[in-house]
Amino acid sequence: MALTLMLCRPQVITGPLTTTISHEGILAVYNKLSAEDKVVFKQAYCASYMPARSIIEECYDTVACGNEIRDVVNAVKRFDRYPMGIIDATRTWQARRHFFSIFVRLTAFSGPCSGDYKHRSRCPGCCF
Repeated sequence: MALTLMLCRPQVITGPLTTTISHEGILAVYNKLSAEDKVVFKQAYCASYMPARSIIEECYDTVACGNEIRDVVNAVKRFDRYPMGIIDATRTWQARRHFFSIFVRLTAFSGPCSGDYKHRSRCPGCCF
């Protein structure tokens, strides 16, 4: 069952982490780790801090000045001329299809997911 949930719904792994960060902050994640894991966490955190900080600052600036809303409005206006592209031929989606087919064989999953593009519009979350 755990394998089924992890492969079908990746948020099973990230959900508790996201909840901890949202409710208690990232320091709570660190404090809950073993001494050995704290060393690894600190290395990863320090290595990613500056690149992540600049991205987060840009996101906050875009929201604060109103550009985010303008970008969404402009995207909606041009949607008829330039509809959103089909992305299921990209490497990411091809890999997802490959792993999902393995998952189906390993678990005998018989849920609604066929992995096709049309299904995604009504997917309960197992395609993502």
